Amino acid sequence: QTGAISFAQVAFAAIGAYASGILSTRYGVPLAGAVALGILAAGLAAFIIGSPALRARGLFLILVTIGLVFIVRVALENIKFLGGVQGLTGMTGVGPWHVLAAVLVVGALLSVLSRSSLQRILDAVREDERIAAALGINATYVRMIAFVAGAALAGLTGALYAHYIIFINPDSFDILWSVCLLYTSDAA
Repeated sequence: QTGAISFAQVAFAAIGAYASGILSTRYGVPLAGAVALGILAAGLAAFIIGSPALRARGLFLILVTIGLVFIVRVALENIKFLGGVQGLTGMTGVGPWHVLAAVLVVGALLSVLSRSSLQRILDAVREDERIAAALGINATYVRMIAFVAGAALAGLTGALYAHYIIFINPDSFDILWSVCLLYTSDAA
């Protein structure tokens, strides 16, 4: 919503998927708790990465976020605790009703956001950061909020995907996921 293009959504989905998958399979965390912690892990990763990454603008931000996707993928392939190239299996299944409930909750939250003052602030930063700054809006803070919120939604997607598919590996989170996501959101 701030006009910044990020290809890192697939990386944050992978973080959410692996966090929730490991928590549910190895530590016995129930589905709801594992999904919530997967969302939190993706949001926390975005907060840590966002500070240096959001200093970049335009094409440089795109390159930084593409680099993040490859860093996460290489980490997933090479860290044995995460399953390596063999992946992770054994998650409890998520049914279509779980996904529908998540879509309805996220849709309701986005509907409330669209009528809030935060939406107007996001729009102001997207349109012209300098004018927004002149109005007293901290553009860096607003961009960070949008980046972390987007990562948290990607973490939700990844956590639900992992529990729906029941098996994930690094190939499940290819860069083409982000490209398709950006293409479909632009077409809509």
